[in-house]
Amino acid sequence: MFKPVGNNAFMSFDGVPAGAARIADEVRAVVAANPSLVYISLVGNSLGGIYARYAAALMFVAAADGADGRGLHSSTFQLNLGRV
Repeated sequence: MFKPVGNNAFMSFDGVPAGAARIADEVRAVVAANPSLVYISLVGNSLGGIYARYAAALMFVAAADGADGRGLHSSTFQLNLGRV
């Protein structure tokens, strides 16, 4: 389990797009450090759920563009994006 640290109470004032980008960057770093990782699940409640969905969308778009593969398949995001 990995808990992003880039969005503490004082880092969330710059909006969902910026916060989700920080989460996506942290997840990408974890994926890069664990090359055998194939699936991930993003979990968040309330505002955290919005951040998680936005981060998943950012990673999905990057993966579709071929910029973010690292062994994670875009179908992973498609299957879980709308189901929290």
